[in-house]
Amino acid sequence: MLNLVLSEFYFKEKIAGHQNLKSHFLPLALNHCKTAPTNWNCNVLTSRGTESIDFAPFLNQFKSVVSSMCDAIGTNGPVELRIESMWLNLYNENTWQETHNHSTHHNNISFVYFINHDAAKDGEFFFLNERSQHYSASGLHDVFRLAESLNINELCPIKISEGDVILFPSHMRHGVTVQRHNTNRCTLAGNLLIIPQRNPAATAP
Repeated sequence: MLNLVLSEFYFKEKIAGHQNLKSHFLPLALNHCKTAPTNWNCNVLTSRGTESIDFAPFLNQFKSVVSSMCDAIGTNGPVELRIESMWLNLYNENTWQETHNHSTHHNNISFVYFINHDAAKDGEFFFLNERSQHYSASGLHDVFRLAESLNINELCPIKISEGDVILFPSHMRHGVTVQRHNTNRCTLAGNLLIIPQRNPAATAP
């Protein structure tokens, strides 16, 4: 019997109140997103480092998405959430996001909210399957139909619709393929720390 091991996970859910959130955040992205820092090694426009953006409307709806993820996976007890950072990204023709992760000791879950997204035209969000590189190096991709039979690909695009939020462990490498159209593909990205609740007054989903 063929079995798979060492799985990763991501969680996806449509956020409530998306149209109101889009009306709030898309103009902010158009106004505040600037050239990415040089250490990003890409050319997406971003608001990272801007302190004047009001993320409260998103956070009001985001809590229930995190709750749904916790319910779907199961927790060992009450948890608390600590938002580490949030920013907006804007993509137009010939922009992309390099493969990267968000691993730091300040966070363990990262998230992306797809504010403005045309699945037929926009660049794809993908995860990098680092194990696939080992299969290639050893020649196993040349021997077996690993992509077709076991979905072992180097890049794993995620099917996304506007209004979706995805959450995933911060160590997972991910990126965005080259944007081919001027459609103002817009996302809200960020990091959070989920830990067992230690303070009864702390926020829990």
